[in-house]
Amino acid sequence: APLLHGDVEMQTVKNDGDAPGQSSSDLTKMVVKFQSQNAKFWNNLTLAIVLSAYMTIFGLPIYSQYIHYSVFGEKDELVDGEVISVCGPNMMGMKVNQGTPKHPLLVPANTTHLMMADEDVDFVWCGFLPGAYEDSWPGVVQTVMFTVYCNTGTTVKLAWQCLAGTFCAVLNMLFLCILYPDGAASPGYTPVVAWLDLIVVLFLFMASKADVNTMIMGICWTVCLMLHFMDPNTGPTTGTYSTGIPFVNYDGETTVVMLTATMGCIIAVIATIFPKPLLNIRRVHDDALELVKGIDVVFKEAIQYYLRQTSGGSRYQVFAKMQALSTLNARVSDHLRDSYWETFNLFGYGKIRVLYQSMGAAVSKAESVVYPVRSALDALNFGEEHTAFTKELAGVLAELHKETVGCLSLCAKCCKDGRIDATEMSAIRQKVSAIEDKQQDLSNKYQVVMSKMKHWLSAETSPDSLFIFAISQWAREVQDWATDLADFEASYKKTWCRGNLCVIALQQLGSTFDPVAMFSKEQLRFTAMNAIPILVTFAISMYVDGSVFVQYSSTMPSTLAVLVTYDYGATFFKNLQRLMGVTFGHVLPLLLMSVIELFDCSSYIRFGLHMMSIFVFYVCSTFMYYSSEHWSLIGCLLGAFGCYTLFRPCSSHLGTGFGRHYKAIAETIIAMAIKMFVSYLFAPQEPRDHAVETLKTAFDQTEEAIKCFCEGVVGEEEDAVGLAPSVKRVKAALDACVSYSPKCDPMVQMVPGTRTAFKKPLYDHAIDQMRLILGDLEMLVLAMQGHQVEHTLVTNISKEKAVEEAAKKRKAELKSEAQEQKIHDLMTSQQSWAQVTGDVKDTTRNVFSVCIAVLQHATEEPLRKSEVDALRGMSNLTKLDGLEAFYQQLSAEGIKTAKENQAIFDDRRIVTQLRRTRIGVVANALSLLTQHCAAISAKCFEHMLYF
Repeated sequence: APLLHGDVEMQTVKNDGDAPGQSSSDLTKMVVKFQSQNAKFWNNLTLAIVLSAYMTIFGLPIYSQYIHYSVFGEKDELVDGEVISVCGPNMMGMKVNQGTPKHPLLVPANTTHLMMADEDVDFVWCGFLPGAYEDSWPGVVQTVMFTVYCNTGTTVKLAWQCLAGTFCAVLNMLFLCILYPDGAASPGYTPVVAWLDLIVVLFLFMASKADVNTMIMGICWTVCLMLHFMDPNTGPTTGTYSTGIPFVNYDGETTVVMLTATMGCIIAVIATIFPKPLLNIRRVHDDALELVKGIDVVFKEAIQYYLRQTSGGSRYQVFAKMQALSTLNARVSDHLRDSYWETFNLFGYGKIRVLYQSMGAAVSKAESVVYPVRSALDALNFGEEHTAFTKELAGVLAELHKETVGCLSLCAKCCKDGRIDATEMSAIRQKVSAIEDKQQDLSNKYQVVMSKMKHWLSAETSPDSLFIFAISQWAREVQDWATDLADFEASYKKTWCRGNLCVIALQQLGSTFDPVAMFSKEQLRFTAMNAIPILVTFAISMYVDGSVFVQYSSTMPSTLAVLVTYDYGATFFKNLQRLMGVTFGHVLPLLLMSVIELFDCSSYIRFGLHMMSIFVFYVCSTFMYYSSEHWSLIGCLLGAFGCYTLFRPCSSHLGTGFGRHYKAIAETIIAMAIKMFVSYLFAPQEPRDHAVETLKTAFDQTEEAIKCFCEGVVGEEEDAVGLAPSVKRVKAALDACVSYSPKCDPMVQMVPGTRTAFKKPLYDHAIDQMRLILGDLEMLVLAMQGHQVEHTLVTNISKEKAVEEAAKKRKAELKSEAQEQKIHDLMTSQQSWAQVTGDVKDTTRNVFSVCIAVLQHATEEPLRKSEVDALRGMSNLTKLDGLEAFYQQLSAEGIKTAKENQAIFDDRRIVTQLRRTRIGVVANALSLLTQHCAAISAKCFEHMLYF
């Protein structure tokens, strides 16, 4: 079969990495599915078809005349041209009409009535379920739409959130019914109490750190139940059929709401299990092996390109695969995370998930060397020095790759059953030992080659040193994980209670209502931005009755409830998508029903057409929801809001009620207009301004990281000051920048204002280059800290062992800090070091300042800024001043301490521990950082129209 876009064809190599008792891999062609687009397409399409079939079948009691009569009975009939209600919302079973056809009086049928069946007894069938369930039937479909998403794990998680939110809304209503059993019709009822309750409940939902889906379902049901409660004509429907639980009846409104939500969640979960299971836990092992294959092909092809004698374009294919590898690992991590909701860590799955999570963490750490490998391949000088390296190191690089991939593959296979037996432990330790031997061989041969060079370190050999360093670091990360895995069984103890659902619920409850988080500025802004439109539309529904408004209708506030979002900077285009989804959700089903209504209720054609319309409508909307990147929201809202029109019983005398539906559409549009206006008022600033401010934060933290590096303050990620914590903050700021990019696109601006169009190409280019600069900074951290052993498997150990481990860690930290200081002292002792670091600081400061100034400039007036003139005056931005002299001065000092071959072979340090390679990584990182800054400056000049 032809390869799909994003897949990579590879030739597997025979290796010793297979699990004990299994043969080595055959030399057959395999495909690394970096994107798995084909599998995603069929999974999404299958789920859409299955879910649509479930909802079509579930709707039969509504749109099938005969099944509807059996389930819900005779709700109304036409008497002398007048529609008469027969069975009330709280009636079910066989009844007898002791009144007249126009004024029915229904009583339960008893034995006496049945014995008089031949006489003139007016029997009325009111169905197996009370009429209250008929009105809530579409709500089940809406719950399904908001709950099902792509796989079982995510669906179960959303179902949990849905039930939690619904339960809170029901609990609040039960509390109010204790105070006022008949709602607004109760003696002594005070509207202020109900309003105060509504405001407090909305605040608790929104100010808390609850999941958005919990908020949506909780707020939606709260406003619906509150409108019924505050309606003096109806009040809360408490029901008449007792469950035996105080204040809870089978046909009570709160019971119906809770049961329909539960039914929707059950259908949602079943749809992801039968007929085709979409369980993440079943994919975990295959995902792990796919990840191993991806790592194998990326590093093998990188080594193959390195061993070439001439430059070529094939390196860009290797770079593309490196980028795809990160996406693949993220997808595997998502599957593993969501698999908790399928297993709850029971029946041994807890250990399986722990092992595979440790593998994901190890792969993520190994990914840190991908950028150095890419940088080295891009900067290679295919000269005599490179030839000398490849001639000497070709064999050991291939062997190290083979042993490392073999070890990774073996470990992945050992994780499958969640148990590392003695045979597997022995095999893993043998692999670790083999990697150690190859690491030593690589270090020895590298030092031998370097001893024959003219320079201790030079610009010509620096890319080669960087590549060797990165490959060694990758192998070391795999080696560390394998060591942890081999010791896993000895230190692991069952901790299922920590993953118990009840324990998790209690932990989440504590974090959800954290006062510090609830009353933070951003959370209060979110609360006001979403709560005010809901309260305004709720008031309109309460007190306005006329024009398009229907008093006590929950259309407006409930619509806004399901559109609650943390997106402060939502563009008009995003809000327009929401409006389109909700509006089309009302209009398209209405157009379908206008055709279906042409046929009589008893017509089989009508029944078949109605069934097919529901099925096709939901296949299209759900497939759009699961598959589309930009139109997913519209697909979700189409299905969620279309159910109330499609799932309605046929009534030859009531009709479709187009007027009622058009009023609902008008109410929806008005509600959305109110939400958009309030969102605009509470948005902290325009998306373009927030985007530039976030990018400036990334620039500032980059400058702070360079400053800390120059001062020799590396630190750890948890520290407040240092190179490592600054790099962490740069990464967080860049992630925020990426999220703002689509929101500040001039193309989504409805009406341009007086400000010139935002320079989005420059903004996106700056983000791309900052991603590379982030890689440069991470290289600096790696070079300064050296390799640090971090356990990816957290196990239960004794207090004595914990103290011992802490002491080892502290000793390693002290050793690392001493090495950092020695390397820093060696670099700063060179006369050219001040010139090198000064050029880096000046370049970053000027480039970043000009970039922000150009992005902020929104008029056609000339921009006067000293940094612009300074940047214009700088030449050779891509070349780091003083770097050549730095290499020469290091070489002059390094040659004095050169070792003989025997001393090299006696040296047990690996490549990542050598001063030469670590300083080479530093020099490469600073040089590349300068080049990436220069790329930003070039783009700035392209947008300097008014300077």
